[in-house]
Amino acid sequence: MKGFELRQGERAGFAVLEPVGRLDTKTAPDLEKRVVELLKGGTRRFAIDLSPTEYVASAGLRVLVMLAKKLSGGEGLLVLCGMSASVREVFEIAGFMSHFSIAGTLDEAVALAPGEIRSEKLAERAAGLLGGKRATPARPGADPDVAALAARAAKALGVKLPEPPPAPPPPPPPKEEPKKGKWFRR
Repeated sequence: MKGFELRQGERAGFAVLEPVGRLDTKTAPDLEKRVVELLKGGTRRFAIDLSPTEYVASAGLRVLVMLAKKLSGGEGLLVLCGMSASVREVFEIAGFMSHFSIAGTLDEAVALAPGEIRSEKLAERAAGLLGGKRATPARPGADPDVAALAARAAKALGVKLPEPPPAPPPPPPPKEEPKKGKWFRR
């Protein structure tokens, strides 16, 4: 039996993990330990490169599902890549293909996800991509057209924008004062 190795690196803001060999009952705890350490350290973007992985058993699937659950709901991102035909077959048989973001290569995996973009920068980026140009960055709410464009772009890119503060109520209409004057009828 060949040995197991877990390579770790970083690429485009992603922690890249490469399980080399078989990801099974004996080796899955190594992956789980590393993933938990990274999560505790604040890592929220993972790319798991399975190209050097010969086989994934249910114990390996369990670790990947656990990681996906911890990163779901906008808490982070997990992309699997480089699946061989035999590894892909395990995911298909288990019915997990639709539960993960899957890319062909590591380059494709990190390109799938937009970088971390603050909402001001998102509006600027969206305007640039869609043909609008602004000389200065827009502040959220400063220009309703840019804010709407940013919201549409954020939805398309899968970026969650913070909820805008509620609009203040409109001012009450001015009171009409009675006209002053001496108008008498005799």
